[in-house]
Amino acid sequence: MSAYLVEKNHVLFLAAAARKFDTYVYHSGASVRYDRNTSDLHVAALATELWKENQKSVNYRYTESDTVEEITAADVRANVWSKIDPAQVFKAIDCYEYQACEHPEWDDSFARHFCEYLRRRAGAKLAGYDDAAWGAPKTDAVLREEFRAATRVA
Repeated sequence: MSAYLVEKNHVLFLAAAARKFDTYVYHSGASVRYDRNTSDLHVAALATELWKENQKSVNYRYTESDTVEEITAADVRANVWSKIDPAQVFKAIDCYEYQACEHPEWDDSFARHFCEYLRRRAGAKLAGYDDAAWGAPKTDAVLREEFRAATRVA
């Protein structure tokens, strides 16, 4: 596989999505919540952590020792998305994970856990999610029988 360092706005987008979708992350016995009340400073710290994990992957893959700059609250304020589409979040997570997973500590990393929880929260924001059945939907046979029962003339 190959790996590259994603752009700063990529990790800022993931951090913004976490805030927008009210994302909890559990890792190493601790819980962190990102929601609309999360400060720009904390969002910047999250984005920085994600970027560092990506750099760690690139460094491991190519035997380098590069570092990334710290992302600031000003960076967060300069990179705003008025609409955050869950499908785009899924794609951004997939891309990020592909670039960040090259090193041996990835499976136990905060970044991997973050991606897992953000993916769950984004899924819950998909159109139709709230109306979907909890569990398996009714089979076609059950739906046909319900339709027949509803359309029978007494």
